[in-house]
Amino acid sequence: MSADALIDALITSCVVVTSKDTEPRGCLVGSVMPVGYDAAAVAFALTTGSRTERAVVRSGAAVLHVLAAHDLATARRFATDVNRFAGIAWTFGMLGAPVLQSVEGFLELAITASFPAGVHTIFYGEVRHAAGSPSRILTMTEIRAAGVEPARTSTGGSV
Repeated sequence: MSADALIDALITSCVVVTSKDTEPRGCLVGSVMPVGYDAAAVAFALTTGSRTERAVVRSGAAVLHVLAAHDLATARRFATDVNRFAGIAWTFGMLGAPVLQSVEGFLELAITASFPAGVHTIFYGEVRHAAGSPSRILTMTEIRAAGVEPARTSTGGSV
């Protein structure tokens, strides 16, 4: 099995991360992980300097929207450089970040720490509110197969 396939297997789900700066911001993210066995905490990475990353830094809050397997349209919208919130129903959550109404589950996070990591910023957030329970999540492998995100170009070859 190649390193690319193994890494994609580790990245199990894709989420849409939203936050608010002067306006709602959001993007598709494949780098999310629960932190600790019993802790209600999550870490995720955003490209440093991106609009969504700047919004999370400024607001101190983010919402992780768990996408169901059938939710490729939402994934595609938040992976492209368009007005991502146009035509999508959303409201402000308890922490002030946008909550998409069309997803099956979400976690509202208070960001309590962030760390530089190469060209990314890793955020650590504590869950303050959660709702929903998707039956089957949309995986990074499905995102790539549908052409929403490109395949990796290089991760060091095969194992």
